[in-house]
Amino acid sequence: MAFSTPYKTAQRDWYKVQVQDAKLFVSDDIVEYGHEFESHLGFYGRKKVMVKRMVRSDENIERMEREYTNLEAFQKHPNILEWVTFDEDARYLYLSQERWSFSLEELVKYLRSLNTQSPQQPPEHLDKYIKYNNMILDKASIGSLMLDLMEQVARGLKHLQEMGYVHRDLNPKNIVIVCGTEFMTAKIANFCTTEDSNMVSRFKHKTISHYHTGFQPQEQINNNKERINNTFESTQGQSKAKKIPPETKDADLFSFGCILFYSLTLGDHPFGASHGSAAEVSICHNKLDLSKCESEEAKFLLGILLHATPTERSRLKISVTNNPVFWKAEKKLNFFRDVSDIMNTNGSTSTRIKSLVEAAYARVAGNWNTLIDSQIVTHIRTDYQNKTGRTLHPKHFKEVRSLIRLIRNQHSHFWEQSSNIQALYMGTLEGMEEYYSGIFPGLLTTVYREVWSVMRLSLAGYPEFKREYYY
Repeated sequence: MAFSTPYKTAQRDWYKVQVQDAKLFVSDDIVEYGHEFESHLGFYGRKKVMVKRMVRSDENIERMEREYTNLEAFQKHPNILEWVTFDEDARYLYLSQERWSFSLEELVKYLRSLNTQSPQQPPEHLDKYIKYNNMILDKASIGSLMLDLMEQVARGLKHLQEMGYVHRDLNPKNIVIVCGTEFMTAKIANFCTTEDSNMVSRFKHKTISHYHTGFQPQEQINNNKERINNTFESTQGQSKAKKIPPETKDADLFSFGCILFYSLTLGDHPFGASHGSAAEVSICHNKLDLSKCESEEAKFLLGILLHATPTERSRLKISVTNNPVFWKAEKKLNFFRDVSDIMNTNGSTSTRIKSLVEAAYARVAGNWNTLIDSQIVTHIRTDYQNKTGRTLHPKHFKEVRSLIRLIRNQHSHFWEQSSNIQALYMGTLEGMEEYYSGIFPGLLTTVYREVWSVMRLSLAGYPEFKREYYY
């Protein structure tokens, strides 16, 4: 693939679009085949672009117009693929966009192949990125990379939703990566099916996905079948089409959930099927299976995003971008610190949170001190004895709020801990977070959910806390 072709060579060897004041040069090399289009490398003037080329037809003209109209309306965002120009000649339509390096699907296929006997060659730009950053492609590094890319996609999706748009066709082919030697940026692409939920579409053709992606929710799968039926009936002279409700942002949330699972598991599907029509069958029968996802935080978010009932995906108004699955270790520890401080205050909010958290996290019922290292337990007992002159009551080790207080104190006084205790945490805050999340899986998501059930009430207060962890 001629990604490195210089402009002067392109001027000489590539096809020049024959329109007035033409600046567009298009390579014969096809980077990607899509539905009704091909992606080619190109130059618009001296600017490197990716050219989406379609054969002229009434429906394709409308598809292309819909896409560049949508792209024009979007305010620029780092995680939305930027468009450059639209051109056409007697045979083709050309939409030039910023040049991307490879799709999410290509990246996942390459990373998955590393665990096989026949690993693939990395895409050209990815190879340079790996070498420049001395990246070791182990499980932890790959997991961190995929989470970072998914957080970027979530930001792009949030931007679309805040502007009132529904993409309607989010899938791994429509997430593209712009990869330099020092950075990797995920961008949402292909907006020919996107609609503005704030206004009635003016387009004649109701574009749908004519292929089985396996990344659409049941309500959209059913809608697409009805659209196909309406199209067929109109060709048979039956003019009365069935009214189909438009997809909402909840459809995009479901698609993002599928993409998140696909990325974190390097190619698996959350409904336990291969992609395409088989996955659609599993989706329609709600055969959700998150067992291959190892992250408790991811499972928590996926359980919301992949809910069979559309409105349940957004009912709790839990943030997708500011979610524990994307938090670094220090923010997770800061959350426990701040929750502990809230629970230590007087007031109805504190009382309700303590009650809900204790009831919800039954996993640590019993004595949680038997699950952590005895050195930490000894430190807790000694510290309490020195401060109060009393012996610590056994019920202390049955309270979840006391466990959260322990994590809070260990974090706040991390560098004051003995070398033996610091060694348990591998000498880092990341190690400390991993220590407690490994022993108490689901503690963070349980506390996060229960605290939000109280905090989302308008009278709960704590606006800065909510802004930091929930908005």
